[in-house]
Amino acid sequence: MKKLGFSLILNVLIKFLAVGVGFFTTRWLLNNLSVGEYESYNLIVAYNQIILQFIDFGIPTLIQKYYTNEKDLEKLKTVWATFNGFRMGLYFLALLIILITYPLSQTQDLALILGLFTAQFIIFADTNYRSVCNSYGHSWQFSLSDFAGKALLLGFLSIGLYFNQFNSNIWLFVGASILAYTIGYIIDFIWQKKYTGWAKFDFGIIKENYKKILFLALSTIVISVYLTTDRLYLKFFGWPALDINGYSNAYKVFEIFTIIPSLTIPQIASFLKKQFESHTNPKILTIKYLTYSLFLGFFCTIFLLFFGNVILGLIDTQGKYPAAGQALQILSFAFIPMIPMLLASQITIFLGGEKYELISVSIVAVIVTMLYLLLIPTFGIVGASVATLATYSVDLVIKLYFLSKQIKASELVS
Repeated sequence: MKKLGFSLILNVLIKFLAVGVGFFTTRWLLNNLSVGEYESYNLIVAYNQIILQFIDFGIPTLIQKYYTNEKDLEKLKTVWATFNGFRMGLYFLALLIILITYPLSQTQDLALILGLFTAQFIIFADTNYRSVCNSYGHSWQFSLSDFAGKALLLGFLSIGLYFNQFNSNIWLFVGASILAYTIGYIIDFIWQKKYTGWAKFDFGIIKENYKKILFLALSTIVISVYLTTDRLYLKFFGWPALDINGYSNAYKVFEIFTIIPSLTIPQIASFLKKQFESHTNPKILTIKYLTYSLFLGFFCTIFLLFFGNVILGLIDTQGKYPAAGQALQILSFAFIPMIPMLLASQITIFLGGEKYELISVSIVAVIVTMLYLLLIPTFGIVGASVATLATYSVDLVIKLYFLSKQIKASELVS
């Protein structure tokens, strides 16, 4: 427990150093892109996130599940080679999807979409290494490599702007991002080689897990319907670029603080799952950790309510997008249901409840789509923020219900 606590604290501290560097990167974008370019950037990033969710297939979760439950390192290396190779191959499927659907981004610059997507995909592929680190309780290593990648990105942007060799600053950002994130990926490849190593692709592992992959793949596809589409809905319903960019800035700060649960909850979930083997009452143990996660959610909310506008000021030093503050005040409350929801979701999957993940996100997708259609046309970014808060709240209730069912089923089996 002490080892886990030390790892979590070190992990968060290093990650916030990376966040600090990320502030300067966002400031660079705000200061060096026009309002129209920044709107295109935000819309493309949101659209690309939908594509990434579509090809996610739950692979990082399955990798962490294997590394949490399996002790044979040689088998784990084969699992790694199989799932990591599978994910790399999905890049080409994603390119095909983009070629067919890119007008949905509400921008017409296909080359820019592909460039930004490639940069985002490198980060996306790198999360496989985070799953390995989470399962062994040393996620601080992944955070350190992430910090290195973000620091390199800021350095490349500064050097590129100084020499002024790019005709467009947004293309400077694309090139610098691809280079920096690739170096970050190489660092993880070298650092985690002990646990991943070299092995052959084993189609038998895919065959063994095809039902789990199917459930998680469908889940992530459904999540893509609502995870980042709020900005696309704002554009579709005619809200101006200043509002879209302001909401994007608020959501960016919100996402920065999701680092806390994204770093801590997977490690806690693996630790908690391992504790089930020696604990007489898994349900009581789960309630205890869900309570801890709820308190963590309250902490994040209170912190953002007090300091959110200060953080926005650090990003948007020129005050171009004042609407961000109002949106962030509402989004802050989403941490209260979100953090225990994430823990409940991961434990359910680790216990074999992948089908429940699909059912829950399908219900949430219907609800949030209705909320977007009802609230965004009239209330704009306030409506989008309220819909996000309601989404996490409903998702928590559903996830807790399915978690209780899965724990009960697991107890009957054991």
